[in-house]
Amino acid sequence: MSTHQKPGRLRRRLSWIFGSLVALILVAVSATWWVARDQIETALQRTQADLAADGVTLDYSALGFSGFPLQMEAKLERPTLTWPDGSWQGPPAVSGAAWLTDPLSLAFSAPGDGRLRIGPQDLTIDSGQADAQVRIGDQGLDTVAVLLGNARIALPQGDEVLGLGTAEAAVAPVRPLRSATESSSFTLLLRDLRLPAAAASGLGADLQSLDLAGRISGPLFPGAGPVMARIWQEGGGSLALERLDIVWGALRMEASGLLGLDQALRPQGSLNLEVADPDALLKALERSGQLQPGLAERYSGLLAGLARPRDGLSGRWVAIPLELRDGRAFLDLPIPFVPDIELARLPPLFPSQSF
Repeated sequence: MSTHQKPGRLRRRLSWIFGSLVALILVAVSATWWVARDQIETALQRTQADLAADGVTLDYSALGFSGFPLQMEAKLERPTLTWPDGSWQGPPAVSGAAWLTDPLSLAFSAPGDGRLRIGPQDLTIDSGQADAQVRIGDQGLDTVAVLLGNARIALPQGDEVLGLGTAEAAVAPVRPLRSATESSSFTLLLRDLRLPAAAASGLGADLQSLDLAGRISGPLFPGAGPVMARIWQEGGGSLALERLDIVWGALRMEASGLLGLDQALRPQGSLNLEVADPDALLKALERSGQLQPGLAERYSGLLAGLARPRDGLSGRWVAIPLELRDGRAFLDLPIPFVPDIELARLPPLFPSQSF
């Protein structure tokens, strides 16, 4: 055999090996895609069964798959969720996708009209953008992050509409909380919130931003709203607000504190407010009738001596406690002999229920 034939034979063998590897990879990827499809269908059926055990029904008209071979895309058409005192009717389709190289990270999209009913309240939500990122962990859902953009929410009161520029929310971990020792953290960021006329305050109808972070603890799992709230309240459930930053017109405010529910399922607890240049807050209270005319200017002068600058933040900040008790919210101005200012009445979460 000529020595000139050996390199050619070697190349043919390498080509055969390489081609075989490519074919093997394609077969493996194809098999993985079909296995993933079967797993999604099985997981969806298991989810339906788990929800049904908690009194929640998940239904849809069709389930389709695409994205072969490297991406798994699933589309759920006309999904609905129904529970004892409410329901959610989704947009025409909810689509989800994951790369086979990272099957535990899922991306969902569901723009369009949706309808949410909680008890007697019926909301219609129309969003130009509705995306979600889901991360699966060892114990199920680990993190869910949601982004809404250019949304309009039609309220039950006639033609009232709430407008929203963007809303970003995240929860981790996402699973039922079975005891007072279990908790989930959450964040919420709202920008360019346009309130309906009935909800606008002395600060106006345009809330520029609301940035919230906290942790919810206590037994909390799907079920009828009043029953779920009662179990959470009796189990020592609490809502810890670690950060609440609000920019509303001329008002800038920060808050933190601990909230819960009383026996009548009304919010209760206390928040530590920090208000930058509280003139805007006092004038808004005066415009809304919660302060008598002339008191805003008088109280502002008294608070001026308590205001202090804060490192890295503009303005002069004043600490003003907010108390939620006996179904009412009170602002406790740190001025001697000045009574608490009642801001609002706090009805039970489920006023139609008797306990």
